[in-house]
Amino acid sequence: MKRSAISAVSLLLFALFGGGGALSAAGRANVLYIENNNPATGQNAVLGYTRNADGSLTDLPGSPFYTNGTGYRNTGEIIGPDDTDGELLLSPDKLFLFAVNEGSNDISVFSVRLDGTLRLVPGSPFPSGGKFPVSLAWQNGYLYVANRGDGILPVMVTPTYTPGTRGATNFSVMQIGADGALTLQTGMSVNVPDGSNPGQVLASNDGQFVWGLVPFVPTNNPPTDLPPVAIFPEAQSRLLSFAVDEDSGALNNAGPEVFLPYSNPLFTIAGVNKGGYMLGARLHPTLPILYANAVLANTLTVWTWNATGELSFVEAVGPGPSADPCWLAVDPMGRWAYAAAVHANQVTAYSLTNPMAPAYLQNVTLAGPQGPLPAGTPEPYGFTTAPFNISTDPTGTYVYVVNHATCVTTSVDSTNCPVGNAIHFLKINPDGTLTEQPNSPFIFAPEDVPTNARPKGLVVL
Repeated sequence: MKRSAISAVSLLLFALFGGGGALSAAGRANVLYIENNNPATGQNAVLGYTRNADGSLTDLPGSPFYTNGTGYRNTGEIIGPDDTDGELLLSPDKLFLFAVNEGSNDISVFSVRLDGTLRLVPGSPFPSGGKFPVSLAWQNGYLYVANRGDGILPVMVTPTYTPGTRGATNFSVMQIGADGALTLQTGMSVNVPDGSNPGQVLASNDGQFVWGLVPFVPTNNPPTDLPPVAIFPEAQSRLLSFAVDEDSGALNNAGPEVFLPYSNPLFTIAGVNKGGYMLGARLHPTLPILYANAVLANTLTVWTWNATGELSFVEAVGPGPSADPCWLAVDPMGRWAYAAAVHANQVTAYSLTNPMAPAYLQNVTLAGPQGPLPAGTPEPYGFTTAPFNISTDPTGTYVYVVNHATCVTTSVDSTNCPVGNAIHFLKINPDGTLTEQPNSPFIFAPEDVPTNARPKGLVVL
């Protein structure tokens, strides 16, 4: 009886922590998560969907899953506040989902159940260590947060700048507990200039490095060989490199911040250099390569890093026929890259057969309701809907694209503005080109994504 009892306990422990742990991680599949980014106080939520064989989506039971935090509304639809990526993050073991609450300056953590449904971790949400958290990365049991801060950026047409709270614009470090709870590591934040709008943080697969993308670093006296971003006369994009202390999680400077070489002829259009503005960084899945969009130049840029994590510019590809590529996806096998172009409501496909020199393949105009924004409206977009976050599924079969409604008010176009919040799904063909599926896009119901919200963040399992 004693041996039988021991055997029973051993089997139970194996099921819970041995074989069961592996099965639970593998069981979380064919699911998609997105934040509705609801700006109503305490109403931000993660929407969960089952991904069907044809790429379409079905609501998960219990969705939406509330974060107990608040989203953010870019009321003027200006450039800057929405220029972010990585608002949702899944832990490598698929047990926890992390979500930013940009409007309440905190991070929510969910445990991910076997059926894909979510359960809020006790204590959520946790303070982000800054203001307006917008992007997340995982490394060695630590969570890295890009806090956009409350400094006001220069805006289109009339450049202005108002400093924000000192220290609120940063990359912060949070330790992740066994239960998913977060503990801010005080004294470890890396501050960046107010108004610089850090929009993304990325982590290498080997546990060694973290990179930050800061699109609008203010500079009042740029060198003559570094002309500023055309639409922001006193700002330039920077990529920051950090080596990670695997014991403490601290971020150590891994080299000088880098920027695009303005001498490259691909960045000059009609005699004006437009290469200084970068968004949508992504890492190659197996090689030390970072890709980023040079937005106004309509190009894809290629960077590599050395043994210390310092980045070096390699190549620029383009310009393609699209307009303003902002966000980027790379398929899990490193075969293709896809850029979401906000102004034209399009997706551009690239071949990565030579990963150091991506080759243009195709430009796809997204389907679904859309209308041109009338002349004179303040929105920096071409249509009533625009693609933002983009991701492939883990098998490299589909590309999912989250679209924002771009209208300041629905009265701009009472037919198309209310249905601009949507998610598109496109089949990846054997040659890397895309075909949007017949039942795409999936238009969010207003009870899930209110008309004054702009969905952000995308995790595809």
